[in-house]
Amino acid sequence: MTTAARYGWVVDVVGDVAACITVVGGLPPARLMELFGADPDDPVDEDELQDIAAFHRLLGGGSLTVEPNGYQGNRPEVLVPASLAAPNGRAASVYWNENVGIRFACAEAGRMVASMELPPYDDEELGGLPPDVRALVLPYVDDEEVDPIALGSAMVHLFTGVAFGRHDVDGTDVVRINPMPASVEADTTSSTALAREYPELVTALAALPAPTQREVVAWSVDQVLAASGLADDPDFRCVVELLRSASPAPLPEQARKRFGAIDRAISEENLKEHEDDWQEIVGYGDDDDEDGESWAVNVSVVVSSDAEGGTASARSVGPGDPEWDEIVRHLEESPEFRALRDGSLAEELDDWDAPDDETDPDHMFSESRYRTLNVQQWASGTCEAAVHPDATTSVWRTVHAAFGTMDAVSRLEGGTRREQFSAELVRRFLAAHPSGSALMVPRLEAHEAARTLAPARQRQLAEWVATFLARAAGVDQDPDFAVTLGQFGRGAVATMMPATAARLARAEAALEAESRRRQQDHEPAPQQEVDHLVMLSTVASAIENACHADPGHAAARAVLRADMDLVHVALARQADVDQSFWTTLSERFGITR
Repeated sequence: MTTAARYGWVVDVVGDVAACITVVGGLPPARLMELFGADPDDPVDEDELQDIAAFHRLLGGGSLTVEPNGYQGNRPEVLVPASLAAPNGRAASVYWNENVGIRFACAEAGRMVASMELPPYDDEELGGLPPDVRALVLPYVDDEEVDPIALGSAMVHLFTGVAFGRHDVDGTDVVRINPMPASVEADTTSSTALAREYPELVTALAALPAPTQREVVAWSVDQVLAASGLADDPDFRCVVELLRSASPAPLPEQARKRFGAIDRAISEENLKEHEDDWQEIVGYGDDDDEDGESWAVNVSVVVSSDAEGGTASARSVGPGDPEWDEIVRHLEESPEFRALRDGSLAEELDDWDAPDDETDPDHMFSESRYRTLNVQQWASGTCEAAVHPDATTSVWRTVHAAFGTMDAVSRLEGGTRREQFSAELVRRFLAAHPSGSALMVPRLEAHEAARTLAPARQRQLAEWVATFLARAAGVDQDPDFAVTLGQFGRGAVATMMPATAARLARAEAALEAESRRRQQDHEPAPQQEVDHLVMLSTVASAIENACHADPGHAAARAVLRADMDLVHVALARQADVDQSFWTTLSERFGITR
């Protein structure tokens, strides 16, 4: 009988940081390579970290793939066609990443059967699994003691009917993978990415006849390639030639390989050593101070590009983002920043800005190189969107990616490329639409919309959010909270009363103590107790925010934090109030998510 214990060796051999094991019964490695988009003629060093895999023929018949630091085998784009190609119609994989978790996924006869976290939290998640696999997993539902990677490996074995051992995952040649394009499923007016900023444009593009939609797509690709300097690049040009054909076709392999190389290059650039490190220069924040360490990390983003020649300036990287506004204010008040701004740390800055003579410049992060690659990455995304078989989905995705490309070009070269592209798009294809150029006015994010309200309405909004959370948490009548809540609705700035502040401090101190206990591997407090503390801290923080002197800051921050605050309340109270919150917010203040 197959058990999780049988595969306890997987972590020892493959590692516990990140990997994916995929098994397809009865399929030779060469065929599985094709389904992964792998290039058998492009072997790579195992030290490479992205888009690589080892393929191995299993003794029991079939193939196994190991992706160090990869996840392609967990995608429907690989599992579904693999299940169609497999003699027994089944393919499965287990993927793990220390930052994401562990997932099992499987497909049968051209359809996804399951894709779930391990261990599963509820037996309802097991409904689509075959009886033998379900029986294997059932004892481990919400079990924190089981090795989830071993469990997922055993599930792969049972689902495919093919066992594997240590020798099957070790010592095989590693080859390059050029990831398969995203699923060809069609978007809807609400699900397409363009709808978040431009819901009216989405509707207008959907109303165009299919041939006109294809014209918009082809024109957009031409504009993108011209703006990004790629019009004569054969790897991009082949997509333009494809769009001129009578019917849509898959992305050419030539383009897919190039686009994969661009993705890898931009990831490698991000991993390179950065010259700018605010924390090293001013020693701001330390390992024992969670808030200080967080400030230091965020400050490095704010300061790095402006701290040249012994001077520095602070700015918010997110316009209207109250979290960043608070970081900038905190930074400007610090003596370290004043010293940096005044030039008294010039000697340290000289050392900081100039890399060591022996340092290879290619090993250092380059902002210009990154931005150039970013333009190419957006342009490749535009080309991928252009070949989608559904004309409406294609035009939505292509225009959305074209906006991203134009923004990337403007960051690299300056100018207002998106505005120019938008104006020409309307003139050529949407001139008859009643809204005209208003189609290109983006919808504000919820917290940005809160910033546009009158100050009195901003104050009302922040107070309403705090009151809603307190009522949903069942603490609005608690004296510690009621003493501050009772000041709301009077038009003046409320005062955070000592009793409320003390309650917040006690909750945060208890959570900090619990965090230390867990770090020291002590017996943790019951999760229900921890959830309750988090909820109390959440409500008290929302009340404190509503007392902020700046109503715009209070309103924007209240809306920005709402999703997470509602989750905290829902976990503690076992009641979902998300829909009620957003419906009422829309009705009262005209703000939608």
